[in-house]
Amino acid sequence: MEDACTLCYNLVLQNQPHPALKKISQLHDSSLYKCCCCYAYLHHYSNQWEIMSAGSYHGNPSGAESIMKTG
Repeated sequence: MEDACTLCYNLVLQNQPHPALKKISQLHDSSLYKCCCCYAYLHHYSNQWEIMSAGSYHGNPSGAESIMKTG
């Protein structure tokens, strides 16, 4: 089952980037990041974050129920 880490969920909910993010692509006002903790792919655009593909985090991140995952 795919899931993102707590850091990535907090990023989407609270707009707080974390040090495990690595930018892998950028085009105009849009960037794609990969989390080195859970291997999720995240899209940053217009000051918003979206989890494009959840990673392989095996914990139970708080607030996970309120995030819609795409992919």
